Amino acid sequence: MYDMRLSIKSVFKNITVWLGLLTVLLAVISWAEFQRYEAHDRFDDLLKIQKTVFKVSSLNKTNPSYSEILLKSYIDTISNQIVELNEASSGELFLVLSKQGKIQRAIKKLDTYIDLYNRDMQSYLLASNKQQRYALEKVKSAETKIMMQIKAIEERIIQADFIFTDKFQWIVYFTFLISLFVFLFYRHRLKAIYLSIEALYGINTGNTSTVKTLTQETEAIKQKMARKPVATENPSMVDPVTQIKNYKGMMHSYANKKGTKEKNFTAVCLFEVDNLTQKNDLSRELVNNILKKIASILSLYEQATDVVARFNFNQFIFIISRDTKVKMLQECESIRQSVEELKFKTKKDNMASFTVSGGFVIKPRHKSLDDIFKDASKLLLSAQKKGGNQIIQIKDYAENF
Repeated sequence: MYDMRLSIKSVFKNITVWLGLLTVLLAVISWAEFQRYEAHDRFDDLLKIQKTVFKVSSLNKTNPSYSEILLKSYIDTISNQIVELNEASSGELFLVLSKQGKIQRAIKKLDTYIDLYNRDMQSYLLASNKQQRYALEKVKSAETKIMMQIKAIEERIIQADFIFTDKFQWIVYFTFLISLFVFLFYRHRLKAIYLSIEALYGINTGNTSTVKTLTQETEAIKQKMARKPVATENPSMVDPVTQIKNYKGMMHSYANKKGTKEKNFTAVCLFEVDNLTQKNDLSRELVNNILKKIASILSLYEQATDVVARFNFNQFIFIISRDTKVKMLQECESIRQSVEELKFKTKKDNMASFTVSGGFVIKPRHKSLDDIFKDASKLLLSAQKKGGNQIIQIKDYAENF
């Protein structure tokens, strides 16, 4: 039968794809805005040309030789400014994608007008008094053409801006629609994932089968947390409250698994619920639920070579085997933190939390389990005297077995 539950892996994989697409679209939009901003620098280039032309028009005939030198300098400056304007315009995709090739033609036409203006200005500077008026009219006419051409180029840049905006506007709309779709579509899925995790996180009924999960992964965790001993397992080796192994079952299981540990390190961590026996206002049902939940958390960390068991009333044993000592201690710390994050509802409908302390001992090959339990008990007592909610270990204590 097809599992209709969500897959957390698929949800986050799809979100990653959508976020990647949105990132690309936002990059395109940012690039488009940058191109528009860069294109507006052309107005500054045109303004520089205008100012230089005004300098040319201010030349007078009082000293023709000096004016000719200044004229040549100004015209060279204008020519260089036009070259820079043309190169910048032809290299900007903003103008290319707007199909404003007319801008390049308009700039070329402006260059032609500058040449004519240069020629007319030279004629004016060298003109006799009789020809001065006519020469000045030609200069003014050429100057007017230059100003009109500059205005025409500005209008085409503005027109290109409108065309470019129209072409890229749909990308903005499309990006917004995708963002809205992703938000609406995945909001419920993320909420379902959160509720599923919260359901497992806050189980306090002791009956995981009643917990509703909405994802495949949390359902798998629920099934693992709710697992019962198989029919072939001896009931005398199972703790009736937590459904994990008791002391007898622990010793039997450890004896069977001892040969499968190969070159791994083995450690024992004795956990105890802090101050549980000192709280007289807790109902038996709540205490049992606390013990069941802690047993479920321990079972989640149990691997094929490990053994989890209830040791005493509020004590649990975790016999763990890993390839490094650090991993073993880290997992025990993770168990402690997981218990600390649990919330349980009390008689007065208040939410209460509990902590565990632990004594962590790496087992040498020559030492028996019972001796290790004694060492772990001493470390556990030390952890509780220091305030609890911590794991105490003996450093550099054991060797591989």
